[in-house]
Amino acid sequence: MYAGLIFVASMVPVDPRVSVGHLDKVVHLCEYLLFAWLLVQAIRTSRMPRDMRSMSGTESPKSLRDFWGPERAPAPKSLVWGREHLLWAWMYATSYGLLIELLQGMVPWRSADLTDAIANTLGAALGVWVGSRVPGMR
Repeated sequence: MYAGLIFVASMVPVDPRVSVGHLDKVVHLCEYLLFAWLLVQAIRTSRMPRDMRSMSGTESPKSLRDFWGPERAPAPKSLVWGREHLLWAWMYATSYGLLIELLQGMVPWRSADLTDAIANTLGAALGVWVGSRVPGMR
C-alpha cells in the first residue's frame, strides 16, 4: 500500500515554477527510510513462526524444537532469525526507487534525477539500519 502511495506521489504532475530546493532530497530520503523500515518489519514478521510472534517482550526461544518438537521443527534457526532480510529490504526499496526514477524520466511532466535516486538509496539504507535496531509495533 505504501509503495502505491509512493508511485502516485511520484507520478503526479508538478508545477515547474514551484521550487523547493534541496528539501526535495530530504523528502526522498524520509519516504524511502519509512519504506525500508516497513519492509524490514514485514519480512521479519512474515518469516517468524507463529508461536514466536506471539511471545511477549524479553522472552527468547531456546530453539525451534521448543515449539514444534524434534520431528516438526520447520527450519534451522539461522533461516528464521538471520539478518539477510535486511539486505532484501534494502535491495527492494532501492530497486523500487530506481524504477520510479526511470518511470519519471519517461513521462513528459516529470524528470528523472540522479540525486533523487541517491537520496532514495540512502533513505533505504537508513530505514534498514533503523529497522534492525528499533523493533516493530506489536
